[in-house]
Amino acid sequence: MAFLIYLIIYTTFVRLQWSLLTTRISREKQTGFGFSDIAHFFTQKRHVLLWITMFFYAGSQITVAVWIKRYVETHLNEPAWGAYALSAMWLGTAISRLLISPGLKISASLKICLGNLISAIALTAGLSGSSVYGITAASLVVGLSSGLTIPLVLALGCEWHKEKTAFGSMMPLTALFISCVVFPPFSGLVSDLLGIPWGLAIGAVCAALTAVFSGFLFRSTVVRS
Repeated sequence: MAFLIYLIIYTTFVRLQWSLLTTRISREKQTGFGFSDIAHFFTQKRHVLLWITMFFYAGSQITVAVWIKRYVETHLNEPAWGAYALSAMWLGTAISRLLISPGLKISASLKICLGNLISAIALTAGLSGSSVYGITAASLVVGLSSGLTIPLVLALGCEWHKEKTAFGSMMPLTALFISCVVFPPFSGLVSDLLGIPWGLAIGAVCAALTAVFSGFLFRSTVVRS
């Protein structure tokens, strides 16, 4: 609710100040975008696939970030390991972006597909084992394998809109923000009804869906080329 209220206020402010903001850029250099560009974005298959990929990836990450610490501390009854399990994912994410992604000489969409497939398998295995060491290792693998997703999605968006990179990055980030609003309460509802392991399992499902849609994206880009 707070996010939606902020979004309305921010949008209203920008619209009121639009003429003042645009006067700082000469007409020749303007590469702005409007609602027609946003509508056109969703008419192209690869754009829709990229948007959905980011949506489910963010769903996976926010679900794990919200629930893994509590899963370890309450369900597995290991309070000291909760922070370690969460930190393992962030550590893996940093390594993935700095070292692993640049070293893989394959297309960005294929990196996203394979990485999130590994992430889904690792998280499922970690939850099946009901071990604090297993879930911590799974959390590390999630970061190592799928942490490269956001930079690669943004890079693709900007590559497809070289004249409007703000637009190319804004559209996938919109999917991310919406996902971060939707999935915490949804996974919380599942956790309340079925238990914390099932709520955390939403992260594995989202990672698998990310792999599926990024696989479709890879296939569509191969066909285009």
